[in-house]
Amino acid sequence: MLLAAFLAALLINSPKEKSVHRFLVHPGDFKNRRNNEFYAGIGEREGLLLMTDHWSLVPLKTRRPILVDMASANTITYAPESGPAFNNIVKRVYGADLLVPPAPKYRHREIGPELYKRLWEQRTTAEWREIGMKFGATDILTPADRRLSLLAASEGEGMVLYEIPVE
Repeated sequence: MLLAAFLAALLINSPKEKSVHRFLVHPGDFKNRRNNEFYAGIGEREGLLLMTDHWSLVPLKTRRPILVDMASANTITYAPESGPAFNNIVKRVYGADLLVPPAPKYRHREIGPELYKRLWEQRTTAEWREIGMKFGATDILTPADRRLSLLAASEGEGMVLYEIPVE
C-alpha cells in the first residue's frame, strides 16, 4: 500500500521532462578544460594555483594542482601530522592561524574569503612574488570583484586569474 502511494505521488508530481532536467546532469552542462576556454587556459599553465574557497571544483575542471583547498580545510583531521605545514601555509598565504581562535562571528566556520580578502588586496607584487617562490605558486584565482596588485592573465566565469611574477 505504501509503495503504491509513493509511486502515485511520483507519477503525479514528476512529469518525465521535469524530472529528467531536474535530477540528471548533462555532460554539456559541466564546464571544464575540454569545453571552456577559460578553464583550458588555467589548466595549461605551470605551477600551483592559489585560490579562494569559492570554487571547490576548479582542480577537477582544470586538472591544475592547487596549493591548498580552502573549501576542504577540515581534511587536516585525516592527517594530523600535516598540521604544522598546513598551518604555515594558511598563516602565510591566507593570514589565519589555526592555533589562534578567530573573532566570535567567524567561529565554527571555514576560513572564508572574508577573512583574507583585505590582506590579499593590500599585498604588494613583491609580497606575492615571495609567496610564489616559497610555495611554488604561479597563479591566483579570485572572484572577479577582487583587485590584486598583479596583472590579470585571464578573466571568465566570474573569476580573474592573476599571474604571480617570477622576477
